[in-house]
Amino acid sequence: MRAGSYAVWKGEVFERARITDSRLLIFRPTSQPRPEGFEYSRMRGWKREVHISEVERRFSVSTTAVWRGQRVEVVWVRDEKALVRGEKNAPGNYPEVVGTEKTGEWVSVVPITELTEVVETYHDSI
Repeated sequence: MRAGSYAVWKGEVFERARITDSRLLIFRPTSQPRPEGFEYSRMRGWKREVHISEVERRFSVSTTAVWRGQRVEVVWVRDEKALVRGEKNAPGNYPEVVGTEKTGEWVSVVPITELTEVVETYHDSI
């Protein structure tokens, strides 16, 4: 399952973040072996800065799913967990759900095994 922004570099798919018009950061979870030339980032795992011309493809993935009976947006996926966001009142009284009573929006980090009816939509980036 994927959600967020990605880049294909040397034939492999990595999470990505733009740092300038010509440079990207690409990431790999620390649960996987450290790729050559990558360094540790406490927030995102293994990271490497690459020039945009080295990237074969850039794309994003919009993902929706159902979690505990509610349709959610999947914001990101890392290892076996996903950050999900809901627009209605949070399902039940779960301590892992953080929300705002004012807007009714909420987020939670959940195991991807709890997500059903997953729909991924791929968008090519320029």
